Amino acid sequence: MYKNGFTKIVVLDTEPPSEFLFISWHFVMQMAGDSSLLFFLFVVLLICSGLISASEVAFFSLDLNEVKALENEKSNSSRTILALKEKPRYLLAVILIANNLVNIGIILVAENILDIWLGDSVLLQAGEWTSKVLFQNEVDASVLSNIYDFLITVIGVTFILLIFGEAGPKMIATNNKNGVLRIMAGPLTVLNYIFSP
Repeated sequence: MYKNGFTKIVVLDTEPPSEFLFISWHFVMQMAGDSSLLFFLFVVLLICSGLISASEVAFFSLDLNEVKALENEKSNSSRTILALKEKPRYLLAVILIANNLVNIGIILVAENILDIWLGDSVLLQAGEWTSKVLFQNEVDASVLSNIYDFLITVIGVTFILLIFGEAGPKMIATNNKNGVLRIMAGPLTVLNYIFSP
């Protein structure tokens, strides 16, 4: 609070720079024509999503005794953890922005992997079969193939994200807060610097 009684209000801009993301994504996709490289990128992004989700639970479930233990420790990592913990709103904003960006990357990579592995012809064949067998050719096969593409991409990737990028890491973080805090203090400090206004 300032001497005149006013409080400084800081508004975080949660919109990522779209031109930078488009150029970066285009570069990555040009380099990753092979599905094995895309699959590796998918796994790396999934691990990043899990670590970011785990750090959210680890930071925001610290009790008073654990904070005091970190204060008494006086190591570099404990100072970094405490510095991040001092501004919980910024920390939460950084965690949410980073996790959303990583999850968007996961969905884009998964879509490209499915395009390489299945291609339009497999989905179109499945749409033609469904149209013929279930709908007596009254529903366009391309519409059904688009529905299959949507179901595989959205529901399949959402399930994988929920298990390996959200629920699993958060359960691990509740039992191993210190390990997650020490692993993620450095990356979150860098992300905090990048996303700070």
